[in-house]
Amino acid sequence: MPANEANPIYPSERERRDLEALVRQQTCAQHVALRARIVLLASEGVGIQPSATRLGIRPHNGSQLSAALAREHRQPCRRMLG
Repeated sequence: MPANEANPIYPSERERRDLEALVRQQTCAQHVALRARIVLLASEGVGIQPSATRLGIRPHNGSQLSAALAREHRQPCRRMLG
């Protein structure tokens, strides 16, 4: 897999709704909201570099979370966001 390609992530519809709710939640911790945004972009097939550019973060941060989620083989996303 090329260095800037996101690992495939396939959240269920419920997980996607939960992630979107976290992003919209005004009381959500910023690091949790950022991780939720990274997961949502990866699930849409957006690569690491474009995701990092959109979110204003270093590509390394997004690729670490993406790789961790892929290793977990679709464990509930909330577990990875905490």
